[in-house]
Amino acid sequence: AQLASDKLKESITNEYSTEYTQSMRSESEIAKETMRRTATAATTASFAVGVVLAFGLSTLAEPLLRVMHVPPEAAPIVRAYVATRALGLPFFAASNAAEGVYIGHGDGVTP
Repeated sequence: AQLASDKLKESITNEYSTEYTQSMRSESEIAKETMRRTATAATTASFAVGVVLAFGLSTLAEPLLRVMHVPPEAAPIVRAYVATRALGLPFFAASNAAEGVYIGHGDGVTP
């Protein structure tokens, strides 16, 4: 009877140990999935905000140049520069968000 009792205890212990290991693995997988979704949301939101800011900068470039008293002979060059910078703004914002995610995760080396 003692042998059967010991085998039953061992069986129950192994069963709970297996369930615990599986639940820990599931929590780890859940954490990774949550982190991946958060990183995707942050990068996507940053890109979207960058698009809005780029559109605003492109739209307001001419009035901003007037407010800054840019000489008329330099205005075409400055407009081209502002347009080029505005095109890169969404990608710059998304890149900064991705970098923040990597650093927050503790990996500041991965490009």
